Amino acid sequence: MNEKIDVLIPVYNGAKYIKDCLNSIINQTYKDLNIIVLDDGSKDESLDISIFNETGIDTIEFFIETNIGEGLKPLAKVVSGGELSRIMLAIKLLYVKAQKIGTIIFD
Repeated sequence: MNEKIDVLIPVYNGAKYIKDCLNSIINQTYKDLNIIVLDDGSKDESLDISIFNETGIDTIEFFIETNIGEGLKPLAKVVSGGELSRIMLAIKLLYVKAQKIGTIIFD
């Protein structure tokens, strides 16, 4: 049985390189990979390109640092219900802004 290998790709304003980087990793013969793109506040489209890629990768894991100095940890393992609600609200608001939606109703 193959072991899963984590591939960490740090990105900062690397939109013109990230697509080739991801394709290079995905086209390797070893396929049992976790590809982690760590964007450090890019001002370009680095993160958009890395997530919405023609490779068909549809599993995304978010990492978060809930306290300064703790380091990044998987969101699903470390956040409380309240923290998760706030993070989901932030993600939804980013989506609304990107899609230029005027009104959104939270139920």
